[in-house]
Amino acid sequence: MGIVKVKTNSKADNDYLKNCIEYVLSGDSIYRNGFNIYLGDTYNQMMKVKEYYRKTSGNQLVHIIVSFNVGISINKAIEYSKRIGAYYSDKYQIIYAIHYKNRETKRGEVRNSVHVHYVINSVNFVNGKKYADNKSDVYKFVQYIKKVTHDDYWKAIYS
Repeated sequence: MGIVKVKTNSKADNDYLKNCIEYVLSGDSIYRNGFNIYLGDTYNQMMKVKEYYRKTSGNQLVHIIVSFNVGISINKAIEYSKRIGAYYSDKYQIIYAIHYKNRETKRGEVRNSVHVHYVINSVNFVNGKKYADNKSDVYKFVQYIKKVTHDDYWKAIYS
């Protein structure tokens, strides 16, 4: 079963945005890309959109983590991550990176963990509205992921 974890923080400041971008694009990532943004200047570009619409306070980003089923190939993860990220690309600046880690199960087995971190600017660059953190939108997003991956077994976690 795949897992979609959605994180928002309405009390976060701009450091939270900067730190999240740095973590997602860190050395743990094996593939990085984005929509409507240049990866070398992500923070400044996201802040420009926020400043233009005067939305520099409150929730700075939406952090979505998509954890794939064990055993997915890196090439398939790259294909899926592009298609999944495209869901919000008509309205938001997005960066994403695939992280790959080996982890030990409770039974002592080593399994690969392939997951994608998406950092989405909370301000819509088309109309300046902030991302509406609602379960209905996340439900639609998970339904989209099910179609992309041809897998009906996904669940969403909010934090």
